[in-house]
Amino acid sequence: MKRIKAEFGISRLGPSRKVKAAVRKATGNIGANAEDALSRFHGMLLSRSGVGHDNVLTANSLKELVYLIPRVFKPKKTIIIGPAPGSYKDAALAAGAVSETITGPEETGFLPAISIVQEKVRGCDMIFIANPNRITGKTLATAALQEVISACAQDSLVVIDESLLEFTNEDGCVSIAPGCGNVLVLRTTACYYGLPGLELAYAVSSPEVIGALRKDSHWDINLLSIEAARAALKDKAYRRESSAFVAREKGFIKKEAGRIAGLKLYDSDANILLMKADERAAAVAGASKPTGLAVELCDDVEGLGAAFFRVSIMRHEHNLKFIKLLRKIFTLV
Repeated sequence: MKRIKAEFGISRLGPSRKVKAAVRKATGNIGANAEDALSRFHGMLLSRSGVGHDNVLTANSLKELVYLIPRVFKPKKTIIIGPAPGSYKDAALAAGAVSETITGPEETGFLPAISIVQEKVRGCDMIFIANPNRITGKTLATAALQEVISACAQDSLVVIDESLLEFTNEDGCVSIAPGCGNVLVLRTTACYYGLPGLELAYAVSSPEVIGALRKDSHWDINLLSIEAARAALKDKAYRRESSAFVAREKGFIKKEAGRIAGLKLYDSDANILLMKADERAAAVAGASKPTGLAVELCDDVEGLGAAFFRVSIMRHEHNLKFIKLLRKIFTLV
């Protein structure tokens, strides 16, 4: 069996045929400037979501944007709605900010109570929220998200990471962000469209916020990543295939893993599943690593710890291998 690379949260379908064709075609223009292609990408966003050029900043990766935002706006205090990847906190600390992560109890799927969030965000300068959550895969209800935004002062920037949003049926906040002075939405082609090697990320917000970010964004965008993104976002067949694939394979994992005593699964709206296995979580993650299975221990995630691990939905043969590994560790073979 071909060994796979554990890229967490990345669609195992990989780029679609249309994306590959667009990239091959674009190689004939790699000697040209990418500005025209970027202008066409912005035009597509305008027609799809009503987002104009002054409301969008493109980047070569989500990580570039996550680190750029605190560096530009220099918050004194940031609040992170957990559980969350360490990149948000690292970016805030790198910019000299004090950072606090708020994670709810296990009974609520680790979502903190809105009342607690509303209390914590008072006096903070920046809030990071992943929707869906990058650790649990759960989506925050639109009404709850609006409550968080409303609780923040107008000069507090609410950063909403929608990296996994396409795996859900939600519209997200891209269309409303331009009209909100304190909302900044992040998207990427790396996860849903399976393009980590040709990633295109973009931020959407008001002209004032995007203008401030643009002054400090000293990078050029790869022509091939632009054309790959344009083809990916237009590919309706891929979206249908992806929805069926994730539903089928996530259902398989939940059904088979749900039969294993001592293993707890949490509900997810995206292509990742959080599980709890007490001291055996480390054994699952350790045994998965050499085989390339997309399994990650949550020992460094604030509010979780070494009893938890998460798995990214893989192709069926790898999901089957993962289930066999679980059965072996939990002595069910």
